[in-house]
Amino acid sequence: MDKLVATAVKRAHAVLSEYGFSEEQIDKLVKQGERDLRSECEKLQQLMRTPPHDWERIDDVLHALKGLLMNMGDTETAEMFTSYRKQIDAGDTSFVDKLIQMLEA
Repeated sequence: MDKLVATAVKRAHAVLSEYGFSEEQIDKLVKQGERDLRSECEKLQQLMRTPPHDWERIDDVLHALKGLLMNMGDTETAEMFTSYRKQIDAGDTSFVDKLIQMLEA
């Protein structure tokens, strides 16, 4: 999770700077985004640890994470979470190991 969060925070700083936000505004927005991102990642970790998996709740958390990541400018990871959501809809859970590894990094 730390790697995912660090990447999103770094990207958010860059994107918000490009849009002309002040450092004070950037710090406030990034701190809130980081808190929310960590909270949702922790929810997802807990859901992934507890079989049988509640795919509806996992999908909800992936949706929240996708939105947070998009807002922070990390579109690449957001798109990956969108892909996972589509896989859940199709009944394909082959991404689980990759997701767990990402959350543990």
